[in-house]
Amino acid sequence: MDHNHMRLLERRKRKTKFIPPIMMLTAGLITSILCLVKGYELVKSMFILFIVMLLFAILGTIIKSIMDRFRTEMDYSDYFDEDGEIVEK
Repeated sequence: MDHNHMRLLERRKRKTKFIPPIMMLTAGLITSILCLVKGYELVKSMFILFIVMLLFAILGTIIKSIMDRFRTEMDYSDYFDEDGEIVEK
């Protein structure tokens, strides 16, 4: 693989790297609010929060890996010459 192709892959991975933490923190926020509204004890709500955040971290990682795997890779080398200028066809 050439250097440009490696940079493209790294840039695509950076776009999806925040999916697991965002899913986990959103689920944790919703769980915390529901535990407060329902009036659960602290130990019970912390256990529920831990399980929910763990499950959503795993789910977010799975979704991220699926998105990374199925992201189409387009080859733009036909549109540029050796100097990086756009070639008109």
